[in-house]
Amino acid sequence: MSNNDIKWSSYQQAIFEWVTNGRGNAIVNAVPGSGKTTTLTQGVAPLIRTSRQTAAFVAFSRDIVKEINRQLEESGANMYAKTCHAFGRAMIAKHLGSTKTIDVDQYKYRGIANTYAEFMIEKPYRYEFAKVAVNLIRHMMLALVEPDDEKELIRLAFYYQILEDIYLGTTGDPKDPPNENGKLLLSVIRAMPALINKGEEQAQAGVINFEEMLWLPIRWDLQSEGHDWVLVDECQDLSPLQLKLVLRLRRSGGRMLFVGDPNQAIFGFAGADSASYQNIIKETGAVELPLSVCYRCPTSHIRLLQGMVPEVTGRDNAPEGSIVTVEAEKVHSVIREGDLILCRTTAPLVKLCIELIALQVPARVKGHDIGRGLVRLVKQIEKNVSQKGVFEFRELPGYLDDYLEKQIYILSQKLDDPAGQIESVSDRVACIQTCYSSMVPDSLEEFCQRMGDLFDDKRSSVYLSTVHRAKGAQNDRVLIIRPEQLPLIWQNQTPEQYAQEMNLRYVALSRSKDVLVFVEETKLKDKKGLL
Repeated sequence: MSNNDIKWSSYQQAIFEWVTNGRGNAIVNAVPGSGKTTTLTQGVAPLIRTSRQTAAFVAFSRDIVKEINRQLEESGANMYAKTCHAFGRAMIAKHLGSTKTIDVDQYKYRGIANTYAEFMIEKPYRYEFAKVAVNLIRHMMLALVEPDDEKELIRLAFYYQILEDIYLGTTGDPKDPPNENGKLLLSVIRAMPALINKGEEQAQAGVINFEEMLWLPIRWDLQSEGHDWVLVDECQDLSPLQLKLVLRLRRSGGRMLFVGDPNQAIFGFAGADSASYQNIIKETGAVELPLSVCYRCPTSHIRLLQGMVPEVTGRDNAPEGSIVTVEAEKVHSVIREGDLILCRTTAPLVKLCIELIALQVPARVKGHDIGRGLVRLVKQIEKNVSQKGVFEFRELPGYLDDYLEKQIYILSQKLDDPAGQIESVSDRVACIQTCYSSMVPDSLEEFCQRMGDLFDDKRSSVYLSTVHRAKGAQNDRVLIIRPEQLPLIWQNQTPEQYAQEMNLRYVALSRSKDVLVFVEETKLKDKKGLL
């Protein structure tokens, strides 16, 4: 479709006017389903092309980049989107010069850690040392933590559960030493400066890993070639590291246009800056432009969204749509082929997925990495038990209870605000317990295989997903199970955490194009305020 055939809203026309005649930087507050990508690719990009100015278009994944580039090609904008990582890699290549080629080796720090461990770590712990080191280095880079900042590295290790069952000793008494995993973590932390120094040596020779594409341009204070325009999609999910990189893409005197929705900032747990939208305004002095028409949702859903974000408006002549509430016991009778089923936590999705498969309904839970993580946890528990005695598979539920109790104690001791992490661990344990009680497997190997098979990132007949993983998705029919968990509330919850939970509710309510179904527990069916 030519941009001349699109009927632009007054909000979009105001954005185009700013691009053509405005000054400085801007940030577009784009509500769900507002056509923000179309606005950038079919509206803004051709204007920049016409003015013969250079532009950097930043998107967050290769899949999104492909779609944006397809739309840019249709618009004839002669512009190409890249990920933050691709821009960072180009900056590193320019720094190293044309005589060196860039070799991306995602196992680079595994090799560095293995070599270090061979000489410095006792043989039984070398493999685990390298595995923990690689994971901690990744989070250290994304969080912009210095490799010699032991306090922050310990915080990262607990926050991201880099190693299970960590105890570092709390009293300072020699009779209260760290446990084996605690000793392992401390050995990794003390080795971090040496590991990073070796990594930088290899980087200077052209060998880098994925995280270093973002980290090294900041670490080495590199600059890009400089662009007249920098366009950034989904800016509310920028991490502090990504924002620092993006700001380096603009030439002196260049302009920046960010597009995002502060009410859809939901990835704080994964390193994104929950205040990214506000920090962009602070860093760049950007003026705020609205993009408030939701073209996705029907009128009844818009009214729900307006209860949270009043400025959301529906499109002209939008259908009424429907909102339905059903009891959890009857959910199987209302599920149809093609449905998208959402929940705040994973365990209820796993339970429902198993039930649907038993009814011969093809169903999968989105998140292949979730399945791998659950399998790793079961095998870690097996290893811990086997080190002290004999692991009996039939006793797995008891081992899981013991593990959860211990993790709650450890997290309560080590984190100022442990509730969010405790909820995460509890959800993982509940997933495994649900699988065990439903599958009745004969062996650990069979159990791990069947549990992992529940999770897939390929679309199934019925698709189940946490709200986090449904970001960007849309569907004609959306079912929300356990709606009382949106928002999820816990003791000593910070204002930032509560805001993220409300954002998750907002995201969940804005996925449907026609029918929205709330699936409630019977005891909660008369509870007010869910709608």
